[in-house]
Amino acid sequence: PSAPFAPTASTHPLQTPFTTMTYLDLMIEAIAALKDRTGSSKHSIVKYLEDTDGAELLNGAVNRALAKGIADGVLSTAPGHGGSYILTPETRAAFNKKKSAAK
Repeated sequence: PSAPFAPTASTHPLQTPFTTMTYLDLMIEAIAALKDRTGSSKHSIVKYLEDTDGAELLNGAVNRALAKGIADGVLSTAPGHGGSYILTPETRAAFNKKKSAAK
């Protein structure tokens, strides 16, 4: 008998280079890196992550991560810019602190 099918990185559709980070962590990292004062749209967040990490993101997972971020108070929508997301001041401070500690 042949061995059971074992998905590899190239055949498994959910396999991405960033398997240790959650989608919400990826969204936070992208919004912080984009540094748009009026907020970052979902499209620009996904484009940034695909360009830098070279992986395709699942649309439903991105939507759930953004919704969870807003519900948890980690993200908020940019006032006056519907569909754009910004980090809350607490999240930005924690992200910058974690980033500087890693250096």
